[in-house]
Amino acid sequence: EVIGLYKDVHAFFRLYYTLYYSFDAAKAEAFFQQKAALLAACQKLANQATKEDVLVLAHLNSLIHSVFDMKGPLFLMKI
Repeated sequence: EVIGLYKDVHAFFRLYYTLYYSFDAAKAEAFFQQKAALLAACQKLANQATKEDVLVLAHLNSLIHSVFDMKGPLFLMKI
């Protein structure tokens, strides 16, 4: 399950990359929705994870926030 979340976080980063090079309002909306879904999945998995998995989930959670925080400069450049 954690590996599946890792793949989803990678897709989230890929969506940011796509938005950076070809901005689209619909993809931007999906970016916001995907962030919420990923954080909810992280929290759900953390409640039932092993100690090792919790560490990986904490790093994934940090990555989600870091990628999402890069949206501000991106949106300012594209608007």
